[in-house]
Amino acid sequence: MRWMSPSAIGSDSRLSVMGGRRQQPSPVLGPFTPRRSHDRHRTRARPAPEGTKPDKTPFRGEVVSTARVDGLATWLREWRHSNRWTQERLAEALGYEVSYVAKIERGRRRPTEQFVARLADVAAMPKHELLRLCRRPTARVRLPVLAGPVVGRSTQVAELRKLSAARPCVTLVGAPGIGKTTLAIEVAWQMAEDYRHGACFVPLADVSEPELVTTAVVQKLGLAEQAGCDPEDVLLEAVKSRALLLVLDNFEHVLAAKSFVEKLVSHAPRVRLLITSREAVGVAGEHTYAVRPLPFPDPSG
Repeated sequence: MRWMSPSAIGSDSRLSVMGGRRQQPSPVLGPFTPRRSHDRHRTRARPAPEGTKPDKTPFRGEVVSTARVDGLATWLREWRHSNRWTQERLAEALGYEVSYVAKIERGRRRPTEQFVARLADVAAMPKHELLRLCRRPTARVRLPVLAGPVVGRSTQVAELRKLSAARPCVTLVGAPGIGKTTLAIEVAWQMAEDYRHGACFVPLADVSEPELVTTAVVQKLGLAEQAGCDPEDVLLEAVKSRALLLVLDNFEHVLAAKSFVEKLVSHAPRVRLLITSREAVGVAGEHTYAVRPLPFPDPSG
């Protein structure tokens, strides 16, 4: 092999491994850059853990952090072990690759709705129960996750879903601790996919002044506050064309802010309001829904 000095090779040339000939850089790939040994270990960056920054809108096949293993992963693993199924048998029954099922069990991949539907058929489980296990807040769905299923309220949930789809403002009215917040959150989760811009939960229990309601909503929606601009103007401009479900919780503390609700209803026709309060807000277009205590079980059986 003929020896060539580095100056003769040049910065934009490279040697063929076999012949020692000068090889010009590819017009497509550009100059040759030696690959470092650690490049092959690079992997896709994982999302930051909860609380560090807002999640991005989820996409199909999203890879999630191991710190955010959802309830479906745990349930699926326990169901498979209790029924003595292997991952291969479950994957064959579902019609998916074994690697896909394994990633879902480890919480590394978010299941699609089609996967959940097939799993519901195989496991003989209601689809809505499995979807509940998949819930986690995102930038589009800013809702808290309930600790468990809502028991004894299926009729009320169905009624509120119909009302919220047809009315611009629905207020859940009832005594303290009766379950208004839980009911509103469950309805919002079930309806979030019906709205292009998702759903958002705004707690108002700690808001001391009615004038601060707008600021609380702006912050929960993740809108940027502009210096010298009224937060109400910023909010109305941002949501005027959005299809959004907005949950205002514990509104009885700020009933004087009903003018804010009226402006939302009139300026944002595609926004639906789901409000919890001890009494009606008293705005035009409001539908009041009374939340009553659950009946006691019959001791006679």
